[in-house]
Amino acid sequence: MTDHVVTAAADGILAIRLNRPEKKNALTVAMYAELADALERADADRSVRVVTLTGTGDSFTSGNDIADFMQQRPAAGETPVRLVGHQRASELLLLGERFDAATAREIGLINAVHPAAALAAAVQDRARLLAGKPPSAVRLTKALLRSESTGVADRMAEEGRHFASQLQSPEGREAFVAFMERRKPDFSKVS
Repeated sequence: MTDHVVTAAADGILAIRLNRPEKKNALTVAMYAELADALERADADRSVRVVTLTGTGDSFTSGNDIADFMQQRPAAGETPVRLVGHQRASELLLLGERFDAATAREIGLINAVHPAAALAAAVQDRARLLAGKPPSAVRLTKALLRSESTGVADRMAEEGRHFASQLQSPEGREAFVAFMERRKPDFSKVS
């Protein structure tokens, strides 16, 4: 383990921070392993509702540390770039050009761009908002988004089945009781 990947957990949020600012947070094979371990631990820990991933200094990451990758062969894994589509991913990977946050937002790799001074607060606000949502509903929504169902009717039927079961869940009861009591629902005790 190195101190190049730092984690901290609080209030259902696991913050993972790349901590190698002297190299613009360039990723090593060891850092990939640490990231994978942190994400697997978060996935197994029902108290973790949200994971944030940030970088130290003025860069999220400059990409892979080429010298490190020449010395060590990384484990095989799925290419992450499917988020941006084949053509754009090909352009980014084949040309190897740098791109800024505005470009990352334009291609759908990230959702928002914030001034450096406001970034930490914006991340915390979004993380707290998501952590306050009903956890099983969030998990089901994520599963539906990744679903292999291609037809709209199939997807709607799958969503309907999940919705019906959620109405009977502890989260559903908490949402209804909170509504009736005119208060914000508290899903922190519901796993």
